[in-house]
Order: sequence, then structure tokens, then C-alpha cells
Amino acid sequence: MFKNGSRCTSLPINQASKGQRRHRGSIEESNIINHADYEDIVAPIFVVPRQTMGGKADMEELNGQIARYTTSRLS
Repeated sequence: MFKNGSRCTSLPINQASKGQRRHRGSIEESNIINHADYEDIVAPIFVVPRQTMGGKADMEELNGQIARYTTSRLS
């Protein structure tokens, strides 16, 4: 938990994560995620806009950002 009340959490990519909401995220080893699972589970998690202190959504805020990380594979 940070001083401003924000927090870092970790979610598994499975059916139990459906319905969760986050503003930004990162995915490790994104090359092994099934595309159907990504569209069904991961993409909907990041569709909620972040609220300002006044309780309004800031349309200039960059929401829904997902950083994807993967390692190269040697054949």
C-alpha cells in the first residue's frame, strides 16, 4: 500500500480473475498467453477509467495501459 492509497496487486490469468478491474497492468511472458484468454479475461480488466479526487473521470488520463514483457526463445 502506498501513501496515496494506491496498491500493487497480482492477478492470475484464469477464470477467477474475471470481473476484476484495474487501471494499468503488465503481463510477463505475454507470448505464452492464449489469444482467446487474453480477449476474455485480460482485456476487460482495464476498461474502467481512473477517478479524480472529485470522483470524476479525467478524459485526458491514459488508462487501460498494458505493458507486455516476454523473453526471446532460442530455437
